[in-house]
Amino acid sequence: MVRIPGFLAASNANNLRFGGLSLKSRPNLPKAFYMGTKHKHQRKLLDLTGMLFGRWTVVRVASMTPKKWLCKCACGIEAEVFQSSLRSGHSKSCGCHSKDTASVGSLLDEIGRVYNGWTVLSFAYSDKYGVARWNCRCRCGDVHVVRGVGLRNGRSTQCRLCAARNKERQLKNGGIIPRAS
Repeated sequence: MVRIPGFLAASNANNLRFGGLSLKSRPNLPKAFYMGTKHKHQRKLLDLTGMLFGRWTVVRVASMTPKKWLCKCACGIEAEVFQSSLRSGHSKSCGCHSKDTASVGSLLDEIGRVYNGWTVLSFAYSDKYGVARWNCRCRCGDVHVVRGVGLRNGRSTQCRLCAARNKERQLKNGGIIPRAS
C-alpha cells in the first residue's frame, strides 16, 4: 500500500488516484509534483550570476517569484530579465543590438539610391523611435534630412521649396504641372 499526501491509498503506483481521477487521466500535472515537491516554483533556483546571455551579463537575483535577474547589457543599461527569457534565448540585449544592426544594415542599402526626387547621400541619425534619417539631395540641389520611411513609401518626393515652386507653376498654368528641368 502506497500512501502519498493528497492521494487516495493505492496498492501500487499505477493505480494512484488524485481527486477521484487516476494519474493516467491527469498527465498534465507538473513534473515537480511527481518529484516530491508540491509546486513547480519550489524547485531550486539556478545560480546564473556572472553568466553571459547574448549581450546580457547577469549581476544578481532581482526577485524569486517570478524568477527575475538583474542584468547589465554591454551598452551599460541595467534591467530585470526573466530567467526563462535568458535561458531560452528570447532576450539577448536591452534592444541596443537590434537598433545597431538595423541602422548598419540600412546604411549599406540606402546610400546612392534615388527615390523620386531624392538622392541619398549619407546616414544622418536614427530618431527616438529607431527610424533612420538620411542626408538627401533634392532635384534642385538642396541637401535635407529625410525620413527613410518617407523615401521608401513615396510620400517624400521633393523638398518644401520645390513643392512650393511646383504649386506656383500649377496655379499659373491652370492646373497643369510642367516637368522641372
